[in-house]
Amino acid sequence: MLQIKFKYEIVYRYYIPILIIALIFSIIGGYFASKLTLQSDLAELLPDSFESVKALDRIKDEVGAVGDLRVIIDSKNFEATKAFAHDLALKLEENPFVNYVDYKKDVAFYRSNALLFLEMGELDSLHTAIQNKIDSEKQKLNPLFVDDLFGDGEEESTDDLAKWEEKYQDKEPKEYYTNEDSTVLVMKVIPTATNTSLSYVRNMFDEVKQIVDSANPKKYDPEMQVLYGGNFKKRLSEYEVIKSDILGTAYYGFGGVFLLIVLYFGRLKGAIFVTITLLMALALKLGFLGALPFIGIIFLLILIYFRRLAGAILITLTLLVSLAWTFGVTYWVIGNLNTITGFLFVILFGLGIDYGIHAFARYAESRRSGLSFEESIEKLVRQTGKALATTAVTTSAAFFSLMLMDFKGFSDLGFIAGIGMLFALVAMVIVLPAFITLFDKLKLLKIELVAEKDRNFRRREFRFSKPILLISGLISLFAIYSFSRVGFEYDFTNLRAMTEERKISTEKTTGIFKLSESPAVVLTDSKAELNEIVDAVKTIMQEDTLSPTVKTVRSVFSLVPQDQPQKLDKIAQIRTLIENEAEDVVTGEDKDRIDKLKQYLQVSESFSWEDVPKKDKRRFINKKGEIGNFVFIYPSLSLRNGKNAMEFRNDIGKITAYNGKTFYASSSNIILADMLTIMIREGRLAVILAFFVVFLIVFLDFRNFKAVLFVLTPLAIGILWMGIVMFVFGIKFNLFNIVVLPTVIGIGVDNGVHIYHRYKEEGPGSIYHVLKNTGWAITMTTSTTIVGYSGLILARHPGLNSIGDLAVIGISATYITAMIVLAALLQFFEKRLKRMKPVPALESTV
Repeated sequence: MLQIKFKYEIVYRYYIPILIIALIFSIIGGYFASKLTLQSDLAELLPDSFESVKALDRIKDEVGAVGDLRVIIDSKNFEATKAFAHDLALKLEENPFVNYVDYKKDVAFYRSNALLFLEMGELDSLHTAIQNKIDSEKQKLNPLFVDDLFGDGEEESTDDLAKWEEKYQDKEPKEYYTNEDSTVLVMKVIPTATNTSLSYVRNMFDEVKQIVDSANPKKYDPEMQVLYGGNFKKRLSEYEVIKSDILGTAYYGFGGVFLLIVLYFGRLKGAIFVTITLLMALALKLGFLGALPFIGIIFLLILIYFRRLAGAILITLTLLVSLAWTFGVTYWVIGNLNTITGFLFVILFGLGIDYGIHAFARYAESRRSGLSFEESIEKLVRQTGKALATTAVTTSAAFFSLMLMDFKGFSDLGFIAGIGMLFALVAMVIVLPAFITLFDKLKLLKIELVAEKDRNFRRREFRFSKPILLISGLISLFAIYSFSRVGFEYDFTNLRAMTEERKISTEKTTGIFKLSESPAVVLTDSKAELNEIVDAVKTIMQEDTLSPTVKTVRSVFSLVPQDQPQKLDKIAQIRTLIENEAEDVVTGEDKDRIDKLKQYLQVSESFSWEDVPKKDKRRFINKKGEIGNFVFIYPSLSLRNGKNAMEFRNDIGKITAYNGKTFYASSSNIILADMLTIMIREGRLAVILAFFVVFLIVFLDFRNFKAVLFVLTPLAIGILWMGIVMFVFGIKFNLFNIVVLPTVIGIGVDNGVHIYHRYKEEGPGSIYHVLKNTGWAITMTTSTTIVGYSGLILARHPGLNSIGDLAVIGISATYITAMIVLAALLQFFEKRLKRMKPVPALESTV
């Protein structure tokens, strides 16, 4: 077993220096912990070495603003909407946060030049379609023409011209970004910087909102409503929801865990779980704020009646010391928290408190049994400290193993939770005894002696071990099937915070923009390479006919088409063909189509970059005000689905041009695709690695393979049983909750370690005694951990919510298997030993 290397006398002889040093480091750690920021951008969770991340950083440096803020105007009075949008745009563009505003297109320019935006081959096909229509109509005028002589011919295709009408009219955009009935108009506010800085995003949004409010939309239409959307608003909403959830979780977790400790040391065993269950149900029903008054009243009544606050205060103070150390170091090593690690305050509180419960329970038990203060401290440090060292090192090692992962959600969590467990161990073995000494000296900690405390217990057999093992085996077989049926959540929209405003704005703006809001971007080093990229992407589009992912590709040359003189010659030929041959031949709907085509055929001059509308040129201008060397690649399918995002990434994430040079595309969706790929791969690896590390440390502790199997078999079964609950309730793994699996392994192994240690000390026939004593402590520590995680169930963010769901399921499952399956296993193998040598009754470790 792992050894505590210092003499136990130190913790009470030098308690004042220990407390002073702990306080100094807590103040320092707390100061730096307060400077930690929350990074809610999922793109930050990939390592900087990834090509997509490096490409995105280059894009931000070159292009500038990535994304926009959208002002969504909702009004049935379209004239009022246009007037408000015009006046608002002038005011917005005066603000230093705003680069420009895009809400209106130069329709006349695109109508007059629409045919020049077609490819040369498309113009040839249009000419052929018109010629074929003319020839077909002339043939019909032939008196010898017989239509469908035998009655089994196919009906003549009449949609050729209709198809081409859609194609060239598509080059003529709508004047405004509106929905079908023009009741919603969207203004894209392009900022002067990226959304990397959250403070910039917040300030920019506040400025825009203030300008909108000052413009007084009600003056234009009393029923006019203004909403906000776009990447900038999504980023801000996501951050605010996550921050609110983390704070709410912290209040709920800290309060719930503290209440559990008070109840535990008050020895109200029968009412603890009834009270906690009622509080949990009430909190989940009403939300934290709604349940807070009821929690406060019940908590106050318990304190008044039992007056057992000292133990809870000592343990909580000690744990807060370790948390200050943990997050102070986190600031220096990592610098921030992310969406995955932001909730670790309350989780580490729930986990670290376990060590305090075991330690203080041992001290209180020793004092009640008549041992002196010094002897009780010795048992806390020398006996319980050993067992706590084993569980702390095992749990922290499981967490530290996650640092080998590329995904920062794993690696950051592994580092923070790993050092958090070790700091909690140090605090509970050194600082807690020092606090106990201080409270004892001040007469604030009174533990009544229980005369002639009987340490003997009746040894008896744990009943029904064989049926339990049989039923557990059958359940595990079903669990294996259930786990195989648990899916993965690929839809990103189900993992993002959906506020009411965001939901409404999404519904109102659906279909307004024909192209994706977040195209992939490729940077090149020269203008010549732009065509290389465009040609390479077009080749991909032509070859990928079974599962196409690219809708179109655009560069600066898309605004100024190439080969305009040749196109003008072809347009002139089409115009002459219609004037000379189609006028008196084509009739009906095709005649109407040709008449509409005439307005597009009037173009007779090519245009240059200077002629392109200013608003459309701006998206190809870099931060220096020059024409940028970048290409936009627009997807043909929704990238909200992770599988689609991965297919899109596979097609254009890495592009090899004809000259052999490799280019990398990037966007928020490509980043998410990379993240999804790495998490699926590393999620499995993290589970295997966590099991391996746990196996290794448990073996170093017991030095016996049989003992390791006893401890780890219930843990593995508990992990499997998670699959049953997930399968029955339709819970899926996702980008967030997949981190729970290795976490549950690190946490769940503690139960088996404590039970098996106590069983080996007490000997055969002691299973009931072990479950009654150590099992009760494990029940308490499991409850505190569950309360810590259950706060996430109240979170509005679906990702955080799913972490809470899965963690509560996993921790509960591993607790049940440790208490029941492990007990049955021990009894089963105890029976098989015909002659068991008596195991010396060593001093209890828990």
